[in-house]
Amino acid sequence: MKHLLPYVAFATLLASCGPKASQPDPMALANDSLSQVIAAKDSIINDAFNSIGEIAANINQIAEREKLVTKQTSAGGELTKPVKEQIAENIEAISELLDKNRATIARLQVSAKKLQEANVKIDALQTLIAQLQEQLDQKNAQLAALTDQVKALKVEVEALGHTVTNLENDKAELQETVADQDAELHTVYYIVASDKELKEKEIVTKKGFIGRTRVMNDNASLANFTKADNRTVERIPIGKAKVTIVTAHPENSYMLVKGAKDAVEEIVITDKDAFWKNSKILVVSYK
Repeated sequence: MKHLLPYVAFATLLASCGPKASQPDPMALANDSLSQVIAAKDSIINDAFNSIGEIAANINQIAEREKLVTKQTSAGGELTKPVKEQIAENIEAISELLDKNRATIARLQVSAKKLQEANVKIDALQTLIAQLQEQLDQKNAQLAALTDQVKALKVEVEALGHTVTNLENDKAELQETVADQDAELHTVYYIVASDKELKEKEIVTKKGFIGRTRVMNDNASLANFTKADNRTVERIPIGKAKVTIVTAHPENSYMLVKGAKDAVEEIVITDKDAFWKNSKILVVSYK
């Protein structure tokens, strides 16, 4: 990812927001920060949903126009001038819908980038992506059938070849967008390092006075982290004693597997959705 994920800032907010008392209330700080993050993400999420919805709706309209062309070209006999004009009209409508889709894809890519930066994982968005992929598969079959019909009947409409090409390009763009979004929504980062190394790389700082707490540095570089897919990563090797998990992850979503001399051998993620829900960055420190 080109930009630092905002959950880095989110981890800092969890430790630094609120009254600057000598003994801050961690739960109150976490609740306040979480409310701010949720409010900031709502508009981004809605934009992404709206963009995907518009793309899906346009694909449905394109399919209806294709049905009309198929019906007109499968009637048999020589195509009359009015029929050819109707075919051209439908093709022009498809071209306009493709142009709208291209503009919507550009807007969706902006929203997807923001979602990536916000580390959002939304089941509803995943469902929409799956539905869109299914529609694209159907579109591929419809496009092949329409192309065969046009070639067989030798429809003399200059715009038709251009539209078929646009359909193919549009399908490829949509497939690429779906794949990129899917990868972005499931990308997570983790690092296991000593307190000294984390401080030297400016990944972790300490906040507060009495009982100072380690928190993420919002200027930390993701180049120091290991990139992973939260759907497949289940175990993170540690092999160190006196281990501290710096970032926020529910305690009931993972286990610390200990070995000899009370050293933590590995972290086993038992609930992937819960573990990565609040932060897609995992920082583990040891002394």
